[in-house]
Amino acid sequence: MFCCPLFPSRETVSPPLYRHFPLIPEKRNDIVAFVNSRSGSQNGLQLLEQLRSIIGEKNTYDLSSFSLDLCDFSWTPKRLVIAGGDGTTGWVLSLLQGTPWMLIPIAPIPLGTGNELSRCLGWGETLSQTLSHEYITQLLTSFVSSREINIDRWSCTFKSLKSAQRRSLELDSYGSMLKTSKEVTKDMLCFFSIGYLDSEIALKFHCMREDYPELAASRSFNKLLHLGFGVQNLLMPNIAVSRILSLEIDGKEIVLPEKIMTVQVFNIHSSGDGVDFFGLNDWSTEKDLLQDYEQPSMSDGLLEIVGTEGIIHFLQARASAQHSRRLGQGKTVRIVFQEDDLSIPVQLDGEPWPVNGPCEITISHKDRLTAVVGPGPCRGL
Repeated sequence: MFCCPLFPSRETVSPPLYRHFPLIPEKRNDIVAFVNSRSGSQNGLQLLEQLRSIIGEKNTYDLSSFSLDLCDFSWTPKRLVIAGGDGTTGWVLSLLQGTPWMLIPIAPIPLGTGNELSRCLGWGETLSQTLSHEYITQLLTSFVSSREINIDRWSCTFKSLKSAQRRSLELDSYGSMLKTSKEVTKDMLCFFSIGYLDSEIALKFHCMREDYPELAASRSFNKLLHLGFGVQNLLMPNIAVSRILSLEIDGKEIVLPEKIMTVQVFNIHSSGDGVDFFGLNDWSTEKDLLQDYEQPSMSDGLLEIVGTEGIIHFLQARASAQHSRRLGQGKTVRIVFQEDDLSIPVQLDGEPWPVNGPCEITISHKDRLTAVVGPGPCRGL
């Protein structure tokens, strides 16, 4: 049991220096790549063209026009490269569920705003601005030669507690409408949060980007927009989620502290653009309900659950001055949103949407994937 695991709580990650080996022609079939060409301003399109020129068009898929029928599962590459944000990674893996390629180690290329998985695995928070042929070739070669680790994947089930007649449509994280079913299950690889803080900020940004996509063309400007929504959150009254949520961890009820504005559940310890809300390098304080815990790892079959009190507490965690209040660690998390005819923001792997109450959210272990580790600073392996 640990109170202060010796892991860094926050790093400033620059694009790592990759090994200088050429990707020889006969090794091109070692890699299959999926690219969200709409991510990263123009970088998505540039990367798509570079990958097509290096590993071939048949090995490179543009997710803006992707269909599973396009995949040739008769051959098995060594690496599954996914270029986009954390939501893109989860989406691609969900699409490939049940196919032979699910057994291939994944290698993330950071094109989103947060890029938390890429950051934790040591591949950096962003790509080089040049995207030269040499740079991408070195990156791909490093993917093939890097060591592999396991990552837990989780099922996040949303169950409406309304009657069928009163059940309303829920907005999916990609803008489409879910069917009016009583239960919906989504995959979680990185983190989940619910409440009126980080989830609400992410939802406001998502809605703005849908209405005005030209404003979200720059990753740096996207960060400024998130900051602006955070300031707006500071100036507006919010609801403490302790009044409307109940939490269970491994069947044990957890009494939420009164000032908690959001509940966050972590498989990897990076969200909100690299923030370690759990505080991997911090000692437990008297405010933490969780005092003794297993050393967090993305492959230990355990989740860490924390609560953040407000935007000031959020900014303190971002500055590594404090960590969020540790609520528990366990294999199964159950959250009940008790309010009728009220919605609450949630986000899963960085993709936000509103959930209507009353509903029950259950997070449990699904399976384990394989990923490759980069040469840069890692977190929580």
